Amino acid sequence: MKKVINIVFLTFLVVFLSSSCSDDSTTAPNQSENLIPLKTGNYWELKISEHYEGDYEWQGRKFKIGKEKKVNGENFYEFIVVYITRDKLVEDYGYDKYSRDTVYIRKGDEGYYINNEEYTYLFLKYPIEPGDSWTIISPSETDTVKCISKNINVATPIDNYECISYKLSGSPSPFVDAKYYISKGIGFIGEVEGGLNDYKDRKRLLNSYNLE
Repeated sequence: MKKVINIVFLTFLVVFLSSSCSDDSTTAPNQSENLIPLKTGNYWELKISEHYEGDYEWQGRKFKIGKEKKVNGENFYEFIVVYITRDKLVEDYGYDKYSRDTVYIRKGDEGYYINNEEYTYLFLKYPIEPGDSWTIISPSETDTVKCISKNINVATPIDNYECISYKLSGSPSPFVDAKYYISKGIGFIGEVEGGLNDYKDRKRLLNSYNLE
């Protein structure tokens, strides 16, 4: 559950242009009423820029929109999260370079909903105002998501983006200060996960994306 919500959120999850963009695009964002363009073939790849020096860490994550599918009578898209493992762990310990989770996403009245084949929950509230919050309850934990800002600027390796900032707090969870940055009409721009003990801030930023 935490991996899915951390998309991201946001974390990702997190979220996108109404016109198509190539991997090396530096075109300025096109503002859109859609927060997340849900179309098969869209993807966003976030690469690590800062991380703690622990034994395990993803080099990045890739969020992909897959095929449409009926779930409990409603139309969803596959929402595929690909975890990219650090090369050192692949070489030294034989970890798989890529692993993946698949859930389902749709746009609804209050924003974007996720279904994990067990239940459906509000993933990203939109439209949203700073201070708005909601709760995601699962059998193992309770997560609170809050909008921090509607117009924070986030610099990535490919461009600067005006984003909505969401903050995720979980209980129980080692991640007590996870933030996700999503640009209207473009999508997932960045995520920062902070935590306790040996977990220091981990930052991943948009490195490439495609919108069909």
